[in-house]
Amino acid sequence: MFPFDTINTIVFPADSVNQAYPPSDETSRLNRYKGEAFFKIPTKLDDGQEGKIACLWIPQRNSRNVLLYSHGNAENLHPLSFDFYRELSDATGASLIVYDYSGYGRSSGRASEQNCQNNILAVYEWLTTERIKSVTNREPYQWSDVILVGRSVGSGPTVWLGSTKRVKKMVLISPFKSTTQVIAPFSIPFFDYFPSYRRIRELDFPILFIHGREDEVVPFTHGEWLYTNSRTASRLPAPNNPVVAPLWLEHRGHNDIFVESTVVQRIGRFVNTDIQWS
Repeated sequence: MFPFDTINTIVFPADSVNQAYPPSDETSRLNRYKGEAFFKIPTKLDDGQEGKIACLWIPQRNSRNVLLYSHGNAENLHPLSFDFYRELSDATGASLIVYDYSGYGRSSGRASEQNCQNNILAVYEWLTTERIKSVTNREPYQWSDVILVGRSVGSGPTVWLGSTKRVKKMVLISPFKSTTQVIAPFSIPFFDYFPSYRRIRELDFPILFIHGREDEVVPFTHGEWLYTNSRTASRLPAPNNPVVAPLWLEHRGHNDIFVESTVVQRIGRFVNTDIQWS
């Protein structure tokens, strides 16, 4: 059995990520005219203290939808990543907020399953309460405006939040059944981080699944299993519902998903299509 600290280091290699992409002058890379902002919000930490997490806000004028994006475990909010988030926001026409997990980039605390869940909840509450006015002059979003996007490790807190709070839709990119099932083909009691396989059936809203068939980090079978066991698959079967049909990418692995222009296009179509859900 893997010791706790070993699994935590594998799942959250924050130190090595921060060495590769050290905090830089994020504010100098912002488009102030457009209203972009880099800021921190408070979050609860698993040691009972209060920490701060860094967030990047990319608004779209006259947009009702907002994407709450949870990134993978090998990235942080280094300015080099800003253009990707701008592209996704522009392609979908939705405002976007992305955050760094505790211990990543300029976020305080340490990365852990509980802290990631605390982090995404803090961002959701920032979007849907008066707290949003501390950065922008817009009114709080309704739950029916919020679309969750989780990539790789980010799929874990994303699925968790979707099982806890009401949201409009969800996009899962290279998701796993649980982190320990990526390391081993079975669950490890007490160490089963982000057990999305237990929660996926609870999600009562449309979900778009995206996965590379040659994923060398999170096996394709994880995304396939989650889709098959989701309410999206049973309520909106793929042949008759192309907007929510899973996007399985031939000859793509874990880190080259967005090389395919169809990925951002499909996300945009999914975000902007009214989907009948009964």
